[in-house]
Amino acid sequence: MSRNLTAPLPSELSNLAKLQMLWMDWNSLTGPVSAFLDRMARLSYINLSFNNLSGFIPLSLGHLP
Repeated sequence: MSRNLTAPLPSELSNLAKLQMLWMDWNSLTGPVSAFLDRMARLSYINLSFNNLSGFIPLSLGHLP
């Protein structure tokens, strides 16, 4: 199931300080997996699979609970 989002990950996501889970799979997201995600202190799950992302996964995402 495609959700048809076709842009880079929006940095505005970091404003969602209380967000705990983020599903953005099955889109056409492009660009790098941004390090701004480490500012989302309560984030415990993220799914970015089946996109067109590039680069490295930020080390900060390895510290999710």
